[in-house]
Amino acid sequence: VAEVSQVGDERPLTQGKFSPDGGLFCTSSWSGFIKFWKVPSCEPTLTIRAHEDRCNSIAWHPSCKGAPPFEGQTVRLASASADSRINLWCLTESQPLGVLEGHEDRVNRVVFHPMGEHLVSTSHDMSWRL
Repeated sequence: VAEVSQVGDERPLTQGKFSPDGGLFCTSSWSGFIKFWKVPSCEPTLTIRAHEDRCNSIAWHPSCKGAPPFEGQTVRLASASADSRINLWCLTESQPLGVLEGHEDRVNRVVFHPMGEHLVSTSHDMSWRL
């Protein structure tokens, strides 16, 4: 078993997730950045300023495959933040493809339905949203 360690950010990391095809690893952090790393080399491939506040959670869309540079305007990743927003990313732009608002406090987690048809979020406002 190979062991690799990588400093992911200057602030604490909040989550790490493999892409559905296993070719990328994505991290989120208190700095608001999400970063993408090739697997198994740990080579950084993409960094996005996802939020102005802490990025608490990331979720890959189940149909996402491949590695940067991505093409097309398809949701590939969701990120949740202490700013109470959820950003939807196509990963071809430095700006989100869409923003979901409605929580009244920080969003703790996001997760896609296994078929990719729905996104669920949980929040410190004691609610979950579909």
